[in-house]
Amino acid sequence: MNAIKKLGGVIIYGNKNCNVRMLACDKANVVPLLRREKNENEINELKIDVINTTRKSENEVQKIKCDVKNTTRNEENERNEIKHQDFAAKFDGKKWTASWNWNKEPVIDNTICEYKMNQEHERSYRKEIREWIYSGILEPYNELIMGPPKVLIPLMCVVQENKDKKVRPVGDFRALNEFVNCHTANADVCQEKMRCWRKIKNAKILDLKKAYLQIHINKKLWPYQTVIINGQRYCFTRMCFGINVAPTIMTTILRHVLNLNPTVKKACDNYIDDIFVDKSVETAKNVAKHLLKFGLQCKPPQDLEQGRVLGLRVERNKNGELIWKRDNVVQFESLNAVTRSQLFSQLGKLIGHYPVAGSLRLQASYIKRLAGNIPWCDFISEDCKKKLKELLYRVEKEDPVGGKWLVPVNGKAELYCDASSIGLGVVLLIGGVVIEDAAWLQPASDTRHINISELDSILRGINLASKWGIKELTVYSDSKSTVGWLNAVLKEEYRVKTRGISQLLVQRRLNTIKEVAKDIQIAVQWIPSEINLADRLSRIPQKWCRTVCAAGLLEQKDIWKIHSIGHFGVARTLQLCLRNNQNVSQMCF
Repeated sequence: MNAIKKLGGVIIYGNKNCNVRMLACDKANVVPLLRREKNENEINELKIDVINTTRKSENEVQKIKCDVKNTTRNEENERNEIKHQDFAAKFDGKKWTASWNWNKEPVIDNTICEYKMNQEHERSYRKEIREWIYSGILEPYNELIMGPPKVLIPLMCVVQENKDKKVRPVGDFRALNEFVNCHTANADVCQEKMRCWRKIKNAKILDLKKAYLQIHINKKLWPYQTVIINGQRYCFTRMCFGINVAPTIMTTILRHVLNLNPTVKKACDNYIDDIFVDKSVETAKNVAKHLLKFGLQCKPPQDLEQGRVLGLRVERNKNGELIWKRDNVVQFESLNAVTRSQLFSQLGKLIGHYPVAGSLRLQASYIKRLAGNIPWCDFISEDCKKKLKELLYRVEKEDPVGGKWLVPVNGKAELYCDASSIGLGVVLLIGGVVIEDAAWLQPASDTRHINISELDSILRGINLASKWGIKELTVYSDSKSTVGWLNAVLKEEYRVKTRGISQLLVQRRLNTIKEVAKDIQIAVQWIPSEINLADRLSRIPQKWCRTVCAAGLLEQKDIWKIHSIGHFGVARTLQLCLRNNQNVSQMCF
């Protein structure tokens, strides 16, 4: 308003917001001034907008920083925490601490502290116990802090035959395992891992130092794993061998740590605490350093020809090729009295998880069947013990366990199949070398036709070949009927016609093989039994099957009863004969 007065304007009226109306003024002087004020107002408005925008940007930046911090924290939690349906594990920067879940509160009434042990092993056992107490694996139990103990775990002495008969204390967690959640549906299979590892040329082996004992246990579980040594109660602070969920915890933690580094993840594969490192992708030393950052300490790396791989001893032969063989030497102890438990243990060591075991598989299964369903602590029969001695002597003389380690990956393979009334056998060859074999004992009450058994052996052999990723498979069988059926189905030359009650069973197996042949190129050939590599796998020694002449007394009525089973009588026999020849008379009888 002052500006308007200066310019000679006459004020008519104005409101409280300083809105004025002019009656008369010098327009030439007023217009530039109004424009100047308008520009100043626009500049002020722009300044206010800039200030508001700056404040808004600062708020957005603060929000972004908070989001980044939260994201970083979440990533760190994901890196350092593992949540599983059976357990939880957390890394605090130095060590992993795990805790498992109960399916119900354990209630165990046990008063045994230690099982009896051999005196020659007791000294090593006590020494290992002292080392556990010194290193903190066993800690004195304090009831004032942790409350009353809830479970007493018995200790026993175990001798490891594969590790220079090393003596180790082991807790008997069998009673406690009934209360621990353990889902094994997604557990690794040793044979599948071995198939993958045998395809890698340049590799090294890493093994964790006392793997289970590197995992600490949450303090809330200490009252459930207490032991008494020399009258004093201790508790395990680490994860012990014997807990049913321990392999799952160890596998999950190790795999989680390996997956944190993309290069290490690509180079490594593990089975529980055994790590297989592909040297063409990453060195074993770098993998060990990566594991050490997350509290997992490894033994020095080993080459394939210097170590053990999943229980197999790998070395080089005279030609410089990598071969594998049995790691543990078969021990032939005195077999004066053998229980059913000892029998199964001995035969399990003979076969184990070896890829190639020859005729041992079927023969071992047959001896187990002969033992019967007697209690585990009862002694087996003399006949069963005799066959066991023969089998052990045959293994000592010529052990079929062993073979070539590296498997050429070319997608082609040969499969030999055979079947008998005793069992089924298959042999898989890749590059002309026996890579894997398998055998199955037929059910004792099996009455199927031999051709159905032959088809079953081929089906199981194709399933075995598919695990190696085979795309071209040549199947060899010594059954002409089976080979003819398969060629007719695969080549669609003619329709297979079968008769009898087994018709549906035959058609179902042929259709299954036809469906599998859509993904695998299958060719079937007939060979004589003499050159069929699977022939020995489906049979047992003939003297094991020989029948023994039975002696006894039969009465006349028993003889007549047996005779009458297949006797039609004179009248019915004459009637049947007259159908073919009218000249037959009763005088002929």
